[in-house]
Amino acid sequence: RSEPAALHVLYVEDNADAADAMRYALTTLGWTMTHAATCARARELVHEHGESFDVILADLGLPDGSGLELGKELCEHLPVVALTAYGAPLVMQGFTHQLIKPAEISEVQRALLRAVAVHQRTRL
Repeated sequence: RSEPAALHVLYVEDNADAADAMRYALTTLGWTMTHAATCARARELVHEHGESFDVILADLGLPDGSGLELGKELCEHLPVVALTAYGAPLVMQGFTHQLIKPAEISEVQRALLRAVAVHQRTRL
């Protein structure tokens, strides 16, 4: 079985400690992460450097808007996975998967790899 691809993840999360923890976890997988603390910054990064990202991992409760709206908008460019404290399943229009905080890094890894695979299949 081949090793999973090393992904470049755009993580949209307003909590700096959570972002630091995710960066640490993703780097243990050999992946890279760019952090955006707001919807506005995530939009800027995708529009300026979208081709460098493989997948977006987004919190839903953000200081300048809803991660739901962000996911609907950015899913046209990249696969988007929600990582949220909201326990109830949400209608995830635009999202490939929904993970509930706190998520094990193995769950995050599987969801991100699946999202990228689904996105690549739909692009063919």
